[in-house]
Amino acid sequence: MSSLSYWNDVMDEEPTLMSSDRRVGSVPHKSGPRIDDFFIESSEEPIPTLDESYKNVGAPLLPSPSHRRSRSLNSSDMEAVPPIDLSFAMHKPSDLLPVDLKNLASQQKPAPSLELYEAILESDSPDKINKANKQLQRIVKTKSDAKELGKIYRTAAEINKRNFLFNDSLNLYEKATEAEPGNAQNYLDHSKVLEELGQIEKAENILRNGIFVCAQHEQLTPKLLKMFEKRQKFDAVRKVLGSLYQRLGVPAATPSLLEGILFEIRHGDIKKSLNLLSELEKTSQLKNGFFVELAEDIRRRGLSDLSIQCSQTGIEKYPTMPSNWLHFISVQRTPHDTLEALNNASGKLSVSTMTKIGQTAAFQCAHLGDMKSARKILAEAMSTASPDQRWRFLYNSSVIETLFGQPPLVEKLLNYTLHITPQKSISTVLMAIAKYYEQVNDMKNAKRIYKQFRKEFTSDWRIFLEYALFLIRRGNRSKAIKWVKKGIEIHSATGRLWALYVQLEDETLQSQRLVEAVMSAPKSGEIWVEAARMAMNPLTPFFNLKNAEFFLTESFLFTPQYADIFIEMIRLCLLKGGLNADLSTVHDLFLSGEGNYGTVIYMFRKPGTEFTEQEFDAI
Repeated sequence: MSSLSYWNDVMDEEPTLMSSDRRVGSVPHKSGPRIDDFFIESSEEPIPTLDESYKNVGAPLLPSPSHRRSRSLNSSDMEAVPPIDLSFAMHKPSDLLPVDLKNLASQQKPAPSLELYEAILESDSPDKINKANKQLQRIVKTKSDAKELGKIYRTAAEINKRNFLFNDSLNLYEKATEAEPGNAQNYLDHSKVLEELGQIEKAENILRNGIFVCAQHEQLTPKLLKMFEKRQKFDAVRKVLGSLYQRLGVPAATPSLLEGILFEIRHGDIKKSLNLLSELEKTSQLKNGFFVELAEDIRRRGLSDLSIQCSQTGIEKYPTMPSNWLHFISVQRTPHDTLEALNNASGKLSVSTMTKIGQTAAFQCAHLGDMKSARKILAEAMSTASPDQRWRFLYNSSVIETLFGQPPLVEKLLNYTLHITPQKSISTVLMAIAKYYEQVNDMKNAKRIYKQFRKEFTSDWRIFLEYALFLIRRGNRSKAIKWVKKGIEIHSATGRLWALYVQLEDETLQSQRLVEAVMSAPKSGEIWVEAARMAMNPLTPFFNLKNAEFFLTESFLFTPQYADIFIEMIRLCLLKGGLNADLSTVHDLFLSGEGNYGTVIYMFRKPGTEFTEQEFDAI
């Protein structure tokens, strides 16, 4: 990833909530923190309760003492008084209603609502589908406005999706589109369900139809183009954009044409794309983040000078947009230029925003060899940051020192970070400490911290993954399998745990584990990559390159951020075509990649070269 996305990943990472003592050990220390360490006024008479007030309702009233005759009430008088019938004692206000009204109230059905519709679908009634449909029909009959009808159908479709009633959900999205054909949200939601079900072509057709109907076609174009890119249907992209231009012309089609320019920057003629951009700028306003995407796509094509120029244009046109400054700083080539860009940004952005910009500048300075400036920037940014955010600066400082600075400083930085980190983020810091100890070969302390994890941080699936990987690096495969299985028992839908389980399992049981993994987490790209690896192994009975290609396609559709997919795509091409295999298709996909994690990819990755021609050549 670029340095910009690198810091975004670190800063935005929020692990699962968990509770644990921050102290990992009990080593005494002399200085500095260590890792180890609503009134009713009262009246004279009590206020009767509801039961007391209504207790004698239905019985004849006895004369009050102040209105009685002078003679005393004798026994014959008492005999004339019928007994009190306590069966009429009331306990709720509705009991005061006449019988006819009470019967009418009890027969009245509740008002139709989507809440009741959802409750019916979530019930155990065997006829719940029919009952829910009748409830929805009652709701729809009360509405005549197309916008309201569309919203009702979309909400009902989402309810059905949550209850795994996918066919009903798709039918309701069709009704939403019939009621409100000009609403782009209908097409986006409809295509999303189809994509999740693996019906990619149908999803593409839904978006394609929406583009030519909706006035807000620019909301649909990026999604459709991205789907086409994933499936390497580049000609389909150009055909759709051409049809849109012929029907709408400029400027109506401009928002979608701009998406097409970015597409061509990634896969086509850059010079022609920039010429078209200059023409469109004369009649149209570009979106705020356009130049960030443009400059980044150009950088990945290996044109660093042009990338800096486009990024410079972005900050000139939109000087108050933080994303433009973040990218501009991340592409500077010298510490001096980086510091100058940071200084220029300070007059355009708020103090809180500058603290984030500063972290990117610090990373860039360190990357360019100026650790002194990097440390100074981080110290100044931390002094202006809110107390609950300062731990991030120390944590990021430890990352910079690990990559470019002095490793001995890492332990001290993480010591202090641990004691000011919010509880919800403690596990992130502790994992960094454990990895540091492993890096310096202090296995005793590394094992001690992982032991603390296993006792108190089981709600975070990453603990099981990292500990298993630690055991593998120590050569303890059987124990690693044990802890992966424990993690799966708690986090049964976590694809990365399942993928590791398939990797570690004995070859005779791998296919069985793969089936279990797919059934538990069918949308996990990591699992489909493991399926592809099995299919590319000529020593197994599952060797089938056609199946491997299908598995990698599924993986890329489900989890494009898993960068190891590209490694396996290249390997497949080499198996099919030899050392002189055509890698152009994988090359184009790689340059537009979204990957931000992986294991194998880091054998080739260097900061600042993420998804560039240089990194592809290294792979």
